[in-house]
Amino acid sequence: LFTYTDYPLEALNKRQEGSAQLMLLISETGAIESCQVVFTEGAPVFESMGCQVLLERAKFEPALDLRGKPIRSSYVSPPIRFVMR
Repeated sequence: LFTYTDYPLEALNKRQEGSAQLMLLISETGAIESCQVVFTEGAPVFESMGCQVLLERAKFEPALDLRGKPIRSSYVSPPIRFVMR
């Protein structure tokens, strides 16, 4: 989902690196309702960029209960690392 163009310009100019782990709340329709920070390291700009990219590009199927009915759920991302190469 992430590309080199997603590296925050502010962090790039300051030569900062970091990571963020995010939790998404997924609706009964599979839409992302919110993004919250679980863990972060480095500049706060990585949190906001991580959420922005996931909110714009991530796609989910809704979770199902035991009867097969769509329900709200959450997803915790692996750590998203922003590293300069």
